[in-house]
Amino acid sequence: MLRTPYSRRMRVTVVGLGPGPTDWVTPAVHARLRMAGAKVFVRTRQFPNLGHLLAGVTWESFDDLYDQAASLNDVHAAMAERLLGAGQDVVLAVPGDGTLGEAVLDRLRAAGAQVEVVPGIPVGVAALGAAGLTSVDGVQVVEATALGGSGLDLTIELNPRW
Repeated sequence: MLRTPYSRRMRVTVVGLGPGPTDWVTPAVHARLRMAGAKVFVRTRQFPNLGHLLAGVTWESFDDLYDQAASLNDVHAAMAERLLGAGQDVVLAVPGDGTLGEAVLDRLRAAGAQVEVVPGIPVGVAALGAAGLTSVDGVQVVEATALGGSGLDLTIELNPRW
């Protein structure tokens, strides 16, 4: 296990911002985004209503890493490094639920950081709702980065028997 001098007491709180509408963001996520003394990061500023959601909060995005990195793996490595160097209490706000596609969490844990996830509404669940479907319709949701995708793809497959 990789240990760094700052990781022993470091806590990273990952908050899921859900699919976009600010009124779908949970009160627990709102509270963590305004946690006293925490440094707030967002995966990307390319998220609906982010300015409204983070009004009054000082924050930093990782968009520069996406612009410079050769691969998604490089982005995750650089994100983890930046987060680990940011102080004792860090909040990382991500689209969706906070866990799917968040390979950076394993890197943070491997470095000894305490990682707490405050989940948001998964993007797949929101897509089902928007399509008027439920899980009893035979839905299978596949997170694309697990299949080597870009992380921007979302596949919702209905069981053809229905």
